[in-house]
Amino acid sequence: MSILYKLKRNLMVRGVVSLFRRYFVRKSQFGKFGNDARITPPCALSGARNISLGEGCVIGANALLYATNARIVFKRHVVAAQGLHIVTGAHERRIGRFCATITEAEKDHSKKLDADVFVEEDVWFGLDVHVMPGVTIGRGATIGAGAVVTKDIPPYCVAVGVPAKPVEFYWTVEQILEHEAQLYPEDERYTREQLEKIMIQVSQVP
Repeated sequence: MSILYKLKRNLMVRGVVSLFRRYFVRKSQFGKFGNDARITPPCALSGARNISLGEGCVIGANALLYATNARIVFKRHVVAAQGLHIVTGAHERRIGRFCATITEAEKDHSKKLDADVFVEEDVWFGLDVHVMPGVTIGRGATIGAGAVVTKDIPPYCVAVGVPAKPVEFYWTVEQILEHEAQLYPEDERYTREQLEKIMIQVSQVP
């Protein structure tokens, strides 16, 4: 048994390595790390090469970002309080197997257990939010503390609960139009008709 192997197995060494990974975030780990973006340690990352942080993103301490077989994409100026958890995959269940014994290589990818997560610009996450695979969170949305996001969230709405549901809009249509006119090129802005349609759809959510 080599000295190197013994060192790797040594709990103290493994502990130091684990602490280093949690407290020192290297930008080079990520698929993209935009200007003025930052992640406050400690954090837990898996598949950092599949994680993209846009310009000005701020992710609070104790984040858990797991992107082993799919992507997590944060667009510009996303802000998250402490404890944001985002996962892009799920364990597989098979008859006659413990789920923990099924490796990533053995997973049946036709079941679509892994799916990208997209967070649009100007999204705000409260404390301890959990986001599940395959979700898109619309521009300007606010996700309340403790929410579990299992489905897409429309732009500019406030979503709360388990599972998270949109309950109101942060601004009126007029305010959203004014906000977008100051921040986005004309071809990227929502129109009045689009916003009114979204608001009607949200009002019909039970």
